[in-house]
Amino acid sequence: MKKKILIILIIGAILFFASSYLIWILTAKPPVGEVATYKGLWMPVISVIPLMHPISFNLEKLKNDGVNILSFGPIFLVNKKGKISNFLWSRHLVIFQIKRLHRAGFKVMLANEVMEKIGVPGFLPLETLNNPDFWINLNKIVVENAKVAEKYGVELYAPLNEPEVKFHEKPERIYQWAQEILPQIKEVYHGKIVWKGAPDLPDQPERAAIYDPNKMNFSGYDYLGFSTGLCDTPEKYQERVERLINFLKPIAERSKTELIVTEFGAWDKPWNQDPENVRRAYEIVLEEGYKNNLKGFFALDGPRGQPNFSVFESVLKKWYEETLP
Repeated sequence: MKKKILIILIIGAILFFASSYLIWILTAKPPVGEVATYKGLWMPVISVIPLMHPISFNLEKLKNDGVNILSFGPIFLVNKKGKISNFLWSRHLVIFQIKRLHRAGFKVMLANEVMEKIGVPGFLPLETLNNPDFWINLNKIVVENAKVAEKYGVELYAPLNEPEVKFHEKPERIYQWAQEILPQIKEVYHGKIVWKGAPDLPDQPERAAIYDPNKMNFSGYDYLGFSTGLCDTPEKYQERVERLINFLKPIAERSKTELIVTEFGAWDKPWNQDPENVRRAYEIVLEEGYKNNLKGFFALDGPRGQPNFSVFESVLKKWYEETLP
């Protein structure tokens, strides 16, 4: 009898503390006030594994390192028939994560991710892009999540992660869709809208056709974001980052938007195997961005394991906490 009572008490205590924690999280409000510079992390899978992600256990440390915003988003799968689906629990986990990050004092950026299968995002097949149902379904999820962003006080909202990569097989749709989806978002979301892109230098014939500055129009967006990762020696990479920023700045100015780095890091082998290369990869982007007065930085959430993660964190602290406004 005493054993049964003890078990009941233990279960009751667990339920009480779990429900109290959930209420504490779900009653959180977004941080108030503007920031001079977005000093963030891009965490693409934290909505799928919100409590198991390594960053989840270091939120207070990240705040001490100067991080003021965290970026993530729901992950959707698409098939060749244009049908888009996600995990049944995805929407609830996204809302939970928004609230959890707000409770910890962080602003939030939400960016939708669409891919064929779970893994590294890549080109969507031409068959999918040629299917009108795909565009209808894509717009639907973008608007639905814009409503979530509005309801839960999300600071920045991006309709899609790296559309240039997704639409690579049908490049004419990149900038058409950028303008088509914008008014639909603005009907339901009144925060700041980001084009979380992956524009590249037009230094090869194929790229020149896609990244024609005369076609690249981001009017109406608050921020034009770009991705960059270490893909060469640090010396050559610094030159490339400088050229990329100089290429994009006039496009941002013409579109009356601000330029930010929405993803940067060192994810390609063999360049990411050397801790010194990792350190320089992050520092180069921060140095060049600071020099060009960029308004936001979102580091990919960091290389796993030691000593690279400690290198990553030391760079964040130096720049986010001690250097950037």
